[in-house]
Amino acid sequence: MWWDDPPPDAASFDALCAKSGGRVRAGESATTGGGRALFATAPVAKGEIVFRESPSLILQDPANRPLARACARCHSMLRGAPSETACAQGCGEGYCDERCRVAHVEQGSHGLLCVGPIDSWEHPLAALKLACARDDDGDGHLALIAEMCAWCIASAARRGDASSSSSSSGASTAVAAALDDANLRTYVAGAVWDWTGASGGDGARARCEAHARMIREAMASHEGSSEKLRGAEALMDPASGVVGARGVAELAGVLARNSLAVAVESSSASASAPASAPASAPGDASTSNASPRKLGARYEGVALFPLTCLMNHSCEPNAEVRFEDAGPGAGVVAAVHALREIRVGEELRHSYVDETRPVFLRAADLAAFGFRCDCGRCARARGGS
Repeated sequence: MWWDDPPPDAASFDALCAKSGGRVRAGESATTGGGRALFATAPVAKGEIVFRESPSLILQDPANRPLARACARCHSMLRGAPSETACAQGCGEGYCDERCRVAHVEQGSHGLLCVGPIDSWEHPLAALKLACARDDDGDGHLALIAEMCAWCIASAARRGDASSSSSSSGASTAVAAALDDANLRTYVAGAVWDWTGASGGDGARARCEAHARMIREAMASHEGSSEKLRGAEALMDPASGVVGARGVAELAGVLARNSLAVAVESSSASASAPASAPASAPGDASTSNASPRKLGARYEGVALFPLTCLMNHSCEPNAEVRFEDAGPGAGVVAAVHALREIRVGEELRHSYVDETRPVFLRAADLAAFGFRCDCGRCARARGGS
């Protein structure tokens, strides 16, 4: 099955590294446990940006949407009507421009997840959207997994290779190809229910089974009424596709191990606005004649960044990840800043936790994700040399 495939090797990241400016490369960490890592290929001075990259997946926090309205595709901040482009089917999503709107439907997930034409909460798509809103009170992963599934199914449908589902190997290849298209196969994962601790176990299995059922029913609602699923049969298989319980568990594992909390301050809310003039937008397009929202609101969401996720943890980091709005069409990007001078060949590391907390609290936070820090600072705090 596709989930048994080994993760991509370091060379698989060469194109992404080149696209980000060519100042980093993927490789194997020399520290205890090994694993994948990111290394500098050029000297970097303190304060410089090592690289920038766009996300594989990004979703705005539902609670943040009334405060900081963003493009549903690229997540650049919107200024509201009349400059905002609305979803043509009336679901309420807004976009930077027509290009973002069309791309979200034709190349992204919105063609499968839009609830604009639906007039009943009993419809599986509407029920999924409602469940996603309620899940935000939990880990919020349902909406992200639904996005991932929709992206992959839409990709497979664009390929249109219905014959790929005729054998188990062909079906697995079709799923892997769709994951590649969505840039989701580069992440270390594993079924979330196999994990120890709060993230795994029987509770995770029950959640994955329930999430898979809702997503599968929502996607299947397109059957017979459109060609949106033609060629995506392998993706829709409940036993081996992305909408089965095991497939959802794998995607949940990707999120639990790799997702980053994203915050973009209002001072950088639009690349088209001067840094000294924070962009502002009404909380909803329907209130465009009301007073502008208060300055200081910021974009908040969750995202997957392929190169940034290669960076290992250290409580003595040499880099820091910040997020910027690169403007309409480009949207939210991760910018990795050097906290000190970085030498050629040095591994880039950032802190997954608040490194100012006591060592035992940092260790507990990291243990929840299966990590242990062996940096000099932690070793000294534990009584080592």
